[in-house]
Amino acid sequence: MAVLIHRPRNAIAPLDPLNWETAARVPFDRVKLTGPWAVRRWAISEWIDPVLDTAAVGARMSFTFEGRVLSLGLDFGKDAADFRWRLDGGDWQAMALDRPPWCGRGGWFRFVTIRDDPPPGRHDAEIEVIHGDRPECSGTNFRVAYIGIVP
Repeated sequence: MAVLIHRPRNAIAPLDPLNWETAARVPFDRVKLTGPWAVRRWAISEWIDPVLDTAAVGARMSFTFEGRVLSLGLDFGKDAADFRWRLDGGDWQAMALDRPPWCGRGGWFRFVTIRDDPPPGRHDAEIEVIHGDRPECSGTNFRVAYIGIVP
């Protein structure tokens, strides 16, 4: 079960009711993995540990969450794979992140919002590793540190 952060009873109402103050994580033990994956320790940053790790194009993860936002915290760089995703059996959407010239091979923690507009409620998410097939995308590493949701 995801741990939620609750506002104290005497807290004032947020300026934006759609803020992310109740953000939570989907625990890795609630994620179904298809293909070769490993849970690895993360030595680059002391506040990211562990990560779900694969380098296999076609590897998938799926999970169910309740919420209105879905985000991933990724290890990112030129050797990172692109991915595609879909919610609730809809059409696949490719996620091709930019890799600026200063971007290294990996080690850049990047928080990527996949969707922030689905209706609140229960959703089935699927994510599949794909190769970027562009000059600036030189690898297939896919390392997920966080699966974030906002209920």
